[in-house]
Amino acid sequence: MAPCVHLASLSMFEMFEIRLAVRRLRARPGFSLTAILSLAFGIGATTIFFSLLNSTLLKPLPVRDPQQLFSLVDPRFGAPVVSNPNIIDIRARSKDFFSGVIGYRIIPVNASLSPGNNSRMWGYEVSGDYFQLLGITTRIGRLLTPEDDVKRGAHPYAVITDLAWKRRFGSDPNIVGRELKMNKHKFTIVGVAPEGFTGTERFYAPEVFATTAMADQLEPGQNYVDSRSTQNTLTLGRLKPGVTSQQAQLQLDSVTAQLAREYPKDNEGMKLKLVEPGWGGDFLRGGVIGFNAILMALAAALLLVVCVNLASLLLAQAAERRKETAIRLAIGASRGQLIRQLLIESLVLALVGGVFGLLIASWGVDAITHFKPPVDFSIQTEVGIDWHVALFSATITLLASLFFGLLPAWQATNTDLAAAMKNDVSDPQHRRWPLRDLLVGAQIALSVVLLACSGLMLRSLNNAMVVQLGFNPSGAASLGFDLGLQRYSDEKALLFQKDVLRRVRELPGIGSAAVSGPLPLDFGFSNDGVWESGQPEPPASKMTSAQVFWVSPDYFKTMGTTLLLGREFDDRDTKDRPRILIVNRQFTKQILKLADPALAIGKRVETNGKTHEIVGIVEDGKYLGLSEAPRTVMFFCDLQSVNAYTRLVWRAAPGTPVENTIARVRQIVRDMDPETTIFTAQTLEQHMDLPMLPARFAAGAMSAFGLVTMLLAAIGIYGVTAFSVSRRTREIGIRMAIGAAPQQIAQMILGKSGILIGISAAVGAVLALTASGLLAPVLIGVDPRDWMSHGLGMGVMIIIALVACLAPARRASRLDPSTSLRAE
Repeated sequence: MAPCVHLASLSMFEMFEIRLAVRRLRARPGFSLTAILSLAFGIGATTIFFSLLNSTLLKPLPVRDPQQLFSLVDPRFGAPVVSNPNIIDIRARSKDFFSGVIGYRIIPVNASLSPGNNSRMWGYEVSGDYFQLLGITTRIGRLLTPEDDVKRGAHPYAVITDLAWKRRFGSDPNIVGRELKMNKHKFTIVGVAPEGFTGTERFYAPEVFATTAMADQLEPGQNYVDSRSTQNTLTLGRLKPGVTSQQAQLQLDSVTAQLAREYPKDNEGMKLKLVEPGWGGDFLRGGVIGFNAILMALAAALLLVVCVNLASLLLAQAAERRKETAIRLAIGASRGQLIRQLLIESLVLALVGGVFGLLIASWGVDAITHFKPPVDFSIQTEVGIDWHVALFSATITLLASLFFGLLPAWQATNTDLAAAMKNDVSDPQHRRWPLRDLLVGAQIALSVVLLACSGLMLRSLNNAMVVQLGFNPSGAASLGFDLGLQRYSDEKALLFQKDVLRRVRELPGIGSAAVSGPLPLDFGFSNDGVWESGQPEPPASKMTSAQVFWVSPDYFKTMGTTLLLGREFDDRDTKDRPRILIVNRQFTKQILKLADPALAIGKRVETNGKTHEIVGIVEDGKYLGLSEAPRTVMFFCDLQSVNAYTRLVWRAAPGTPVENTIARVRQIVRDMDPETTIFTAQTLEQHMDLPMLPARFAAGAMSAFGLVTMLLAAIGIYGVTAFSVSRRTREIGIRMAIGAAPQQIAQMILGKSGILIGISAAVGAVLALTASGLLAPVLIGVDPRDWMSHGLGMGVMIIIALVACLAPARRASRLDPSTSLRAE
């Protein structure tokens, strides 16, 4: 029975200590509320960002044995894209180390769910064994099989995702067998994928799956299925049981070397490497890792500031309890018991803060899940709090309580009993720079880092708003449709484009109009190899390429793009005329190696199997992202090289709001073909929402965290300075009694604080210069060492810190000497 009694008594003692800790915290409501809110924000923010990290990088794909899956990435392209004939050969030659190899493509389709109900759907075009290799089971009906991928055009079957089943078909239990018309072809829905499965890329949530055998129907005019030179298919391989990735890589190197020897024109330099799937191989992974690293570093810095702030305040409070601590030690309490009691108080604070932090995190992840980026396809934004996230939150809560509680507890119990009994402030912990002052200094330094980084991001956002785009979005709008998916021939598509341009230009309030393929800073970009005429065609491994746009006459005028030299396209540049090209300034530097762009006019280049003459040079711009380096670009005339994917662009006449013209232009397209699926009808300023999103998010997050840390620092500095004044009341009274003026007392208080603030801010500036390098990938037109941002961060923190010291200094200068001399 003795052990049971001992355990019971121990439990009762612990409960007593917890109740005592709660009473002490309730006795200090101001401090407790500040501490809990600070911890809740710090723990909540850190948990939100870890949830994002968990869902994007740590959580495995929802497939069977995901650790056996690898993307096959060609370093020449940076993405896991391989030509379809190469995939077939690799599948046949890798059976010793791969149990299967699959290919899949991200595609849009014009879908008709019922007469008059046309919309754009995004899906996957997959190998027949896609689901089989992934080990996916169906929710309703069946999934696609290898037998559905045998004969071209003979397998019009589709599998839809659970999300599409609910959103587009109202969770119809009789969905199997229903007809889904895609690109005017009838497909039969044979099954629904299981809930939670949205393909094999984390950033993209398809709605429909069909096999590669239906490529001609899903991608009219495509030639990739039989083209070894068209490297455009995402590729995954599953290792056989017992085969390591290192062994498979060696075998794969042998296979790709064989293919390079057999097909040197298309495969020279080909060398596939195995990487973890989910983010386009290496194409997006680096950016995702960098983005998550910045967010986690930001949250960790904020939580560190919170902990340092609480530690400094707890040290100040521990000093107030020196006499009580000394009495408890004198009557027999051990130092370990006192440390445990103080740690329990810290743990109670942390637990309450952690609960509220988890609540904040749940709101945050819910907001992220329901966030709809400004794109016309589904993005995977489902972020949840699973047991990994809950465990992480509990761990950082415990670590935070130890971080801000252990040092003050240790310092509080390390005291001179005799001095503490007399409430003497001359013990060792009241040296020139007490530990609490050093903690405040650390807090100031960290705040300078976050404020400097906030300044960098705000300057970056400002630059993003005025960066030279290569076009003027103000007063212009665009509307997209794909005539190729509507089964239009090139000739019929060109006639449609000419007719719609004529009708739009006749509308009142329209200044100019043009058509193009994908716009700058849009999805669906293409690159073509190019070299100067008269030179031998470079091998694939040494081929230079340029991004390609197809544009009509009046495009540059409508987009507000500056023509530097030469001429624009006009209606005479038809298919029966010599092929011409307009390039940007970077093209003349990088491809033609010309210092003077004027020398490029009249030059001929070889691209896409044809000779083109350069007739114009336009300004450089931004084509894929706002922070990209100058990119080589060439513009084809749409009258000579028709692109059925159409972005109709128009600019409103002066005095006409462009927003008022969108509905009328949309109606014109509807009248011309009621079955045409229209997407992304918006102003060009709205078109900029997506490329601006990272800069806006980063600037908003950094600014919010900077303001919070600045507030926390001010609270900490005020609290420690006020405590220092209260501890020196007798000293101040003596100084005033022997003739010290109020101004001298204020200067004494501010002088010491000013030295601490200045040294801490300087240390913070050095740390900020080091840390700002992490932001370089997301900064737009700003040097990470920008002196203005760093100087502003340092200056703002110094001012805030000095202001926080003014009230205690002023109160010290107004003390009554007679009252001060009687203070204990």
